[in-house]
Amino acid sequence: KQTGRDRVEDRFGCLQCGKSFRCFSQLEIHQRSHTGEKPFRCTLCGKRYAQKGHLYTHQRTHTGEKPYRCPICGKGFIQKCTLDMHQRTHTGEKPFVCVKCGKGFTKNCNLKKHLRVHSGEKPYSCPDCGKSFSQKSSLNIHLRTHTGEKPYSCVDCGKCYAYKYGLNHHHINTTFINIYSCEETDHNCYFECTLYCSKELDVDLKYYYLYQRQLWLMVLLLQNLV
Repeated sequence: KQTGRDRVEDRFGCLQCGKSFRCFSQLEIHQRSHTGEKPFRCTLCGKRYAQKGHLYTHQRTHTGEKPYRCPICGKGFIQKCTLDMHQRTHTGEKPFVCVKCGKGFTKNCNLKKHLRVHSGEKPYSCPDCGKSFSQKSSLNIHLRTHTGEKPYSCVDCGKCYAYKYGLNHHHINTTFINIYSCEETDHNCYFECTLYCSKELDVDLKYYYLYQRQLWLMVLLLQNLV
C-alpha cells in the first residue's frame, strides 16, 4: 500500500521516460535531458548549460576559483567530486571494481573503459580506414597516420614525432646515451670511453657492452623514467 510520502513523490512524473520527482522544478530540469534545452549561458565564452549550478561550476574555469582544497596536499579543485576522486590517490581507495577480473579503479569512467577489454567492444571507428578502437584516445593517436600530424617536438632540436614514445626514445638517445663522448673517435659511448673505444678492447667485449646498452634502454622505457 502506498504511503502519503510515496504519493507525493510520484506526483510529478516524466511523460517520456516515466521517472518521478518530488517537485515540479526537478521534473523541469530533468525534461531538458529529453529536449536538449540549455537556458543558462556563460557570458564569457557562450557555452550553455541545462542547470544553473553547472553554469556556476563552469564559470570557475574563467575566474580560477578553486574552493575545494585537499587537506593532505593542499591542491585546489573546481568541483567537490573532483576533490573526492583526487583524495583516492592518497587513500588508495578504488571503489569501482570489475566484476569479471576484480581489478579496482578510482573512477567509474576508467572502469567502463576497462570493461571493453572483456566485452571486445570498440565503439570508436576511423572515418578513413574503418579501423575500430576501444578508447577515443587510441583513435586520436591512430588518426595521425592519416593526417601526418606530429604534435610532439623536441625543445632542443625541434624534431617532431607523431607519438610520445618516439619523442621519449629521441630523448634517450640525446640525453642518456650521450653521457660520455670520445673526443678521439667522435663516438658516443653509453659506457666509459676508455672501455668502449679502446683499440685494444676485445671485439666480443665490445658487443657485450652494446648488448648491455640495449638492456638498459629497455629498463628505462619499462620503468617510465623518460
